[in-house]
Amino acid sequence: MYEKIVSGEITLHDWMKNAKRLGLDAADISTVMLKEHTPVYLNRVNRLIDEVGIPIAMASAYPDFTHPDALQRERELEYLRRDIAMCSELRLQYVRVLAGQAHLETSREEGIRWAVEMLRRAAVTAAKFGVTLVYENHFKPTAWEYVDFSFPIDIFLEIALKIKGSGVKLNFDTGNVTALGLDPIPILKKYIPMWRQFIFQI
Repeated sequence: MYEKIVSGEITLHDWMKNAKRLGLDAADISTVMLKEHTPVYLNRVNRLIDEVGIPIAMASAYPDFTHPDALQRERELEYLRRDIAMCSELRLQYVRVLAGQAHLETSREEGIRWAVEMLRRAAVTAAKFGVTLVYENHFKPTAWEYVDFSFPIDIFLEIALKIKGSGVKLNFDTGNVTALGLDPIPILKKYIPMWRQFIFQI
């Protein structure tokens, strides 16, 4: 599916029409489906959204905040800030974010520290543009070389607790927890009292 989206075989218009046909309240897209950041292009996308008659609720972005190169981590933050501004112009409410890739050179301690720092910094930009970041426990986006650094649930939970109060919410994917051979229900029961303001995907 991702390859068809990247190649243009599945267009944003197709995706939106399918969401409408399925009777969904809104569509969920990837930022790779948005080909430009120019005002003319974004105006065209807004007209498309109005024409199809279904809003886009969330776009998935893929910041790599656990990259071992500090300069690259700064680039990744700037890429995400650009995506946040773009999504704001398209009237999106949420932008889904990840911690980063499980680079071989990145230790657990470093990766957690870098992810928390960058997510908190990105949240400041999101608040400025009226967009909410939602952090997900993913497995491996097709766009990445390595699996998600915070795919192991203990790492995800540690980062989640450390970004509490930053404005970043959670997109808790029970399917990815199940893929680890774990039961998501006890985890939710334990952590929901601490995450009452967070968003969950069941």
